[in-house]
Amino acid sequence: MEVAEAYDVIVSEISYEPKAFYGAQAGLGAGGLYSNVRHPTYDEESGKFLTAEGPAYVITHECDIDQGNDRLFNDSVLICPIIALEYFAEEVISDHKNPIGFLTDLARRQVPRLLYLPVCEGHPYGGILYLNQITSTHIDVFTKHNALPIGMVSAKGLREIDFALQNLLMRAKADLLAGMGTSSTGAAL
Repeated sequence: MEVAEAYDVIVSEISYEPKAFYGAQAGLGAGGLYSNVRHPTYDEESGKFLTAEGPAYVITHECDIDQGNDRLFNDSVLICPIIALEYFAEEVISDHKNPIGFLTDLARRQVPRLLYLPVCEGHPYGGILYLNQITSTHIDVFTKHNALPIGMVSAKGLREIDFALQNLLMRAKADLLAGMGTSSTGAAL
């Protein structure tokens, strides 16, 4: 699937205002988007965890990241890698039996494990937060390595992400079983 087509489907169905998703860029903190974030990733072929580097959303609260706060267990940052929509459209859902239906469900927030991030620096079509890939990385990735800030979400953006996390992690287990297989548009989940 072409990325422009995927983008058009998502923005025509999205339930929030993409232009209100980002705010003024600040320092490290919750709501920060960064490039070049080093983090673990699983390699199915070898069965081992490897190191990847790419864009990520920082979930950890900014006071827990601030190395000026001298306290125990203050050396890790919780992140969610960002999948560029170009890659997602061309490599992930191209072979899906109903990619338009899947993208429509994603935009309407009917795929709990995914959240579309609107266009931001370095992502001309936006990206996807795959919430099942939440992982941790060391604070040094942000203070001594190549991670660079590319944006900050606004209060509205934080609400969208917080709601997505709550929906994924806190929904009743029975909800998982009720709709297994297809969504309201008939797309396989």
